[in-house]
Amino acid sequence: MFNVRYLMFNVRCLMFNVQCSMFDIRYSLFIIFLLPSLATFAQSDSTRTGFPLPEKCIVIEPALRIGKIVKNFRDFPERGPAVLTELNIGQQCSGNKNWHQLYGYPTAGVAFIYGIMGNDNIIGRNFAILPNLSFTTKKYRRWGFQWKVGMGFAFFTKKYDRVTNPDNQLIGTTITNMAVGSFDFRYDLSRYTTVLIGVSGIHYSDAHYRLPNIGINFPSVNLSLKYYPSGRPELYKNDSLPDYANKILFNVRLGFGANEFGGSLHPTGGAKYPIYTGSLFISKRYSPKNNVQLGIHINYHTAFYDFMVQQELHDSNQRIRAFTGQIFLGHEFIIGHFGLLTQLGIYFYNPFFKELQEIQGYSAGFGNWLKRHNSNKLGVNYYFMNPMKTTKHNVYLGLYLKTNFGQADFPELSVGCAF
Repeated sequence: MFNVRYLMFNVRCLMFNVQCSMFDIRYSLFIIFLLPSLATFAQSDSTRTGFPLPEKCIVIEPALRIGKIVKNFRDFPERGPAVLTELNIGQQCSGNKNWHQLYGYPTAGVAFIYGIMGNDNIIGRNFAILPNLSFTTKKYRRWGFQWKVGMGFAFFTKKYDRVTNPDNQLIGTTITNMAVGSFDFRYDLSRYTTVLIGVSGIHYSDAHYRLPNIGINFPSVNLSLKYYPSGRPELYKNDSLPDYANKILFNVRLGFGANEFGGSLHPTGGAKYPIYTGSLFISKRYSPKNNVQLGIHINYHTAFYDFMVQQELHDSNQRIRAFTGQIFLGHEFIIGHFGLLTQLGIYFYNPFFKELQEIQGYSAGFGNWLKRHNSNKLGVNYYFMNPMKTTKHNVYLGLYLKTNFGQADFPELSVGCAF
């Protein structure tokens, strides 16, 4: 009887699935056009009087990353070494914008990646585009260290299919998010070349938008060579950076997300359900590049409500039980028109999730307890006015990944404003 009702639950939402397919397209296009611009448009804010004209210092960096996908569930497919071949095209920030100096003159780039995952028949291969920023220590010395962070998207040649590829529980969609963090030792061979060797952590996921979505994680060792066709630029240092507004601001944000109803593995082939989000919080800048936040998130999960109605779980207050609420503490790095956001939250209202875990047969272990109580966000904001100069009445768009502890919950597209 439960299975029949659950089938009716999915059939009822088939029409909405068509609508959410359009969201899937818009979400992918948003990633395509917004994230690559982090590497370029963030430099387009107006320059201060006295700043030099930007010195066009192109950086070409081929790289090789070798590792192995981490086994993270029991029936994991066999796999060999994972190899990523990368070509990163970037620009060395030389100081003609305020944020260049604040972040130690990073390199902004876009990497084009070809990935071999170690099992062509099940996991396949992928092609990726990865906007990234790299930060270097000891710039005026011949040796030092480099940190690189990047987030973009990957196209997989193989994904889960219940008939032709049921063993691929890792990737359920053709297009996924890709995130990379690396740490390297660097040595300057000359004014034109630098060699780097280090380690990376790499992650692929579709943010629970389509199941299954175990995701791919693998550590790697890196080897790369930076080539400066025109040589390294002279770095401009401004001894009097402008003041920043440090008043406490009130913020409102509204958003929309979607996911498939279920765990990381099943059920597959279900409908996409909308999730409506709202946030109220205060924020304060404590330095030109750092912004802290404190507030609440309220989310409404249509899948929770429809499931309760179809399964006749509660006679009343079903819509109220479909809400969740979190209190959160957030931090944002301001980079030109962009903000890189992280938020750590705790549920103060989440009545249905525990009940759902019991229905789906999840254990009462500590990990599932954390998923019921911890909620986090990671993402990027784009401000229409440069937040390095203007904070009040600044409208922004946000793209985030919402998680329960370490498990992806849903992708979110939002619009917000500070007052």
